[in-house]
Amino acid sequence: MAKTHIVMLVAVIFLATVLSAESWEEKCPGDPGYVETWTKNFWSLFNIFTNEEHVRVGQNGDYVQMQLDEQCAAVYGSRHQYYTGRMSVKLKLPCGNSSGTVFAFYTSSDGKKPYHDEIDIELLGNETSSCITMQTNIFVNGKGDREMRHNLNWFNPCDDYHEYYILWNSAMVVIGVDDIPIRVFKNNEQYGLPYFNKGQGLYVSYWDGSSWATQGGRIKIDFALNGPFVAHMHSFHDLQGCQVPSEDNIWQCQYPAQRPCWDRPWVNHYLTQQQIWDYNWVNGEFCTYDYCKDVARFAATGKPAECNLPRY
Repeated sequence: MAKTHIVMLVAVIFLATVLSAESWEEKCPGDPGYVETWTKNFWSLFNIFTNEEHVRVGQNGDYVQMQLDEQCAAVYGSRHQYYTGRMSVKLKLPCGNSSGTVFAFYTSSDGKKPYHDEIDIELLGNETSSCITMQTNIFVNGKGDREMRHNLNWFNPCDDYHEYYILWNSAMVVIGVDDIPIRVFKNNEQYGLPYFNKGQGLYVSYWDGSSWATQGGRIKIDFALNGPFVAHMHSFHDLQGCQVPSEDNIWQCQYPAQRPCWDRPWVNHYLTQQQIWDYNWVNGEFCTYDYCKDVARFAATGKPAECNLPRY
C-alpha cells in the first residue's frame, strides 16, 4: 500500500508540474510565473521596407535606429496582421530643429482598400526649443477626419526614451504616452456606429512631411543644416497582438476561446480613476485641436456621431 501511495504521489507531482508549465504559457506578461514561449525580436516580427542603411537594427534585434535624410525615408512593418492587441515603442527623437519631420507609429489594414481601418500616432517635428506635437487619427471603414493634436510640452521627447502605445480591444482604443491615456475611441456599435472589424499590421515610418507637419507647412525640412535625423527606439518587440491569417479572417480573435491578455474586461475595458484624471488633465492643458470641437469644419454636416457620446 505504501508503494502504491508513493507511485500516486509521484504521478501527482509530475502532473502538477506539467499543468504548471502549461498554465505559465497562458499567463499574461507581468503575471507571476509568466514566460515567453517564443523569441520576439525585430527579425521575428518585422520587415524593413526601405533599406538597412536607414533602418539599422541592433545585433540582438532589440534596438533600432531610423534615419531620415535627403536620400530616403525609413519604414518598417510587421510580418503579420493582428486583430486587437497592445502595440508600443520606447522612442527618443532627435534634438534640435526637426521641423518638417514626421515620425509615425500606426496600425493599418490594407491601405489599397477604400474601407480600411487605421489607428495613427504621428509626432510632428518643430523648431529648436519648440514642443513636438502629437497628432492622432482614427479610420474606421475608410472614414477618418478624426484628428486630434496635443503639444508634448510636459516632457521633452528628445531628452530620454518615452513609451508611445496603442491599446486596442473589443471595448475601446486607447492611445497614450507613458502611463497617460491621451485619447480614447470607444466601441459604440450598440448605438449603430462602426468599430474596427479588420486585421491590421503595425507600421513605423520616419518621413518628410514638409508640406503640412510644422505650423501648417510654413517651416520645411532643412536637410543641409539640420539633417540627417535619427530616431532611437527599443521595446518595440513587446508587441502583444492576436495574430490573424488575413485582415478579413479574424474569427479566432474576434471570438477567442480564451480572452487575450489585453481584452481582460476588469483591466482594459474601462479607464481607472487615475487614468480619467490624467486624461482630463492632458486634454485640458495640452490639446490644441479636437475634431469634435471644430464647429466650422462640420457646420454643414454636423459633428460625427461619436462626438455626442461619452469619450470614456
